[in-house]
Amino acid sequence: AHGHVDILVNNAGVAKSDVRAEDTTDAHWRHHMDVNVDGLFWCCRAFGGAMLKQGKGSIVNIGSMSGFIVNKPQPQSFYNASKAAVHHLTRSLAAGIAVGIGWGVVDLGSGAFEPDARARAILGLTPEEPLTVDTLLALIYPDDVPLVLADLATLLESRVVAPLEYRIVRRNGHVRTIRGTGLLRYDAAGQPCRITGTLQDITDRRRDEEALRALTETLEARVVERTRELEAANLELTATRDRFTTLFETSPVPTVIVEPDDGSYLDANPAFLDFLGMSRQQVIGQTPTDLFHAMPVYDDPDAINNEFSRTGRVRDLETTFTVRPGDERTILLSFVP
Repeated sequence: AHGHVDILVNNAGVAKSDVRAEDTTDAHWRHHMDVNVDGLFWCCRAFGGAMLKQGKGSIVNIGSMSGFIVNKPQPQSFYNASKAAVHHLTRSLAAGIAVGIGWGVVDLGSGAFEPDARARAILGLTPEEPLTVDTLLALIYPDDVPLVLADLATLLESRVVAPLEYRIVRRNGHVRTIRGTGLLRYDAAGQPCRITGTLQDITDRRRDEEALRALTETLEARVVERTRELEAANLELTATRDRFTTLFETSPVPTVIVEPDDGSYLDANPAFLDFLGMSRQQVIGQTPTDLFHAMPVYDDPDAINNEFSRTGRVRDLETTFTVRPGDERTILLSFVP
């Protein structure tokens, strides 16, 4: 009902410490093992089985530094033992049920290659056919053979090698990407005798990573394009603002910018200030009612309101108002958004 599980995190744990080993009851010991080890294993078993069937999944088990060291003077042998068990259990599970990972052994003397069933499946080989190093090399994608041989030489010379990714071509023609690891083993005389290693099919992961990379590049390109568009729009907006400011400041027509909600003046050009004989400090923030001795009276205010509501503007409305006693002005008034 809830779909498949891709990731399991086992984070439950208890640590009722400060109990010496000789004072630890069976119930106290059992409680820590139940929660820290048994519960973790049961979850790994249940969800790990489902992950094996679906062919993918990740399990994260939370351990503790107490699984590696002895805490002193804090007595908690039961907790330390439980976390050490978690660490080794996790390693064992990784080797035993890791999804898509196989292992194999190469005998350097005979050249025999002995993979497990999972490694055979990864390579596309039959369960029983005898294999050699030459069989394995024949499966490697031709362009990647020098890379694999160089990695093998490095392992034999320096005894250290990093995980290597290469391609194989199965006998059915399908190309798969493999991640391999190798560890050199020695005989009693200290001479290299075999290589043990793991094989993991990472084709799907590489495909997903490539799809994610392509998507990331696409998104980054879109961000760059959108940023350029915004920068261009901002430049045009700045240029428009500058043109408006120049026109506003130099216009011989008295002009103001008004707050629609309360009619207060937000800005006034020099021609408007000269027309009223006032300074900016006297005008900005004020309303016509605050500034004028007598407001204009309109013959048909309803018609004006209707016109403004319909078109959002009123043009060339002739009206008379009094700035101060004895100073009456007749003007053509226009309102535009």
